[in-house]
Amino acid sequence: MKGVKKPIKENRKTDSILMALVMVLLVKNAIDLFFFDLLPTAADNLFWFLISTVLIVTFLSIEITYILP
Repeated sequence: MKGVKKPIKENRKTDSILMALVMVLLVKNAIDLFFFDLLPTAADNLFWFLISTVLIVTFLSIEITYILP
């Protein structure tokens, strides 16, 4: 069939990273609403960096293990 283009494959890796970052943002906003100034600024930044990294790795490993094969 001429003129019919193949559908573009979705980039699931990017979707997983975005989903993890959205979850981090939601959790951070919820904690900021209920526990104001829980940690000093430097510790707060380190905490959220570590949480973001863990969630991104978790989402990617779940995707690689269960979704991609």
